[in-house]
Amino acid sequence: MRIINVFRNYMEEHHPHLAWKDWKADVKTLSVDDIRNEEVKANIPEEHK
Repeated sequence: MRIINVFRNYMEEHHPHLAWKDWKADVKTLSVDDIRNEEVKANIPEEHK
């Protein structure tokens, strides 16, 4: 799963009115341990943890 799909899935669940808008994203790699929001962390597929 691509990270943009994780983002879109989160947005669709929590902010459906914004989910499928065009988004510009600055992509960088970070450790899952650096993510503080547990709901976001729960949406990351196991193969990316």
